[in-house]
This record gives sequence, structure tokens and C-alpha cells, in this order.
Amino acid sequence: MLEDWIVYGIENGTRVDVIFNDFGTVEIMVRLDVRENNDAVPNTLCAFAAQLNYSYFDAQGRQFIESLPEAISQVMASSSATKFVRNPRDFIAKLPAI
Repeated sequence: MLEDWIVYGIENGTRVDVIFNDFGTVEIMVRLDVRENNDAVPNTLCAFAAQLNYSYFDAQGRQFIESLPEAISQVMASSSATKFVRNPRDFIAKLPAI
């Protein structure tokens, strides 16, 4: 890892990356592994967001989401990753032809 980059979690699972930028700002990226039972993760993320006064951005939905456990859980439930994990065959069958 880089000197200004701290990682919490594992490479192939739920993970939080904290990157300290040159301008005194911090970028926090959260990747949630929907294969795991993540019931406690939304609560922890929201408590973290409340302490730092920030919001989350849903990259798939291209929108900011409220820092509420229900909102994070909803984004997780409707994600492409969750749809794939629940039924890979149906997910792949619905992909557009190239």
C-alpha cells in the first residue's frame, strides 16, 4: 500500500480504504461484500458518517444516499452484485448481448 493509504478489511471482502490527499482532504471508499451477512455494517458506516459529517455516494446508482442504515441496506439489496449472488444464471441471462 501507499504511505497515505490505509485499508481496513480484506481484498476479496468488505473493505474500507482511506486515502489522504495532497490538499488536506480525505477520500473514503467503502466496498461491501454482499456474499457476507452485513447486518452490522450499515449501522457502523452510519455512525462513522455521523461523526465525520459526510454522505455516501452509490457508484452504481450514481447518486448520494442518506447515511441511514435503511438507505445503505436498500442500495445493497438492489445492487447488481446482490442480484448476481442470489441467482448468477438469471443475472447472466439478462445481460445485453454484445
